Amino acid sequence: MYIDTHCHVFSEYYDDIEKVIFECKDNNVNRIIVNGCDIVSNKEVLELVNKYDIIYGAIGFHPTELDDFNDEYFFFFRKRILIILKLLLLVKLGLIIIMMILIEKNKLWFLGNN
Repeated sequence: MYIDTHCHVFSEYYDDIEKVIFECKDNNVNRIIVNGCDIVSNKEVLELVNKYDIIYGAIGFHPTELDDFNDEYFFFFRKRILIILKLLLLVKLGLIIIMMILIEKNKLWFLGNN
């Protein structure tokens, strides 16, 4: 059994994701960790996690995307943390930067306070 620990199996890159999944299984890849790096790819990660048993997700933001990081994104993460069980990683890059933004913006509601 093999595990692909970092890939971007998104409709932006592949016309037939079903075929990609089939080829992975056919080559003994039994787990695929699909990594999001912005709001669009994170939403697709969650769709893929719910659709395919072979796919697990890592959602987060690449540090180059932090200029676009806003309240909608904080809410997006908070909601997903509570409901997605197959989520392996919350943030892959830029955790310290994101935490600094949280402190700077006084976004304590991210941790559960509204």
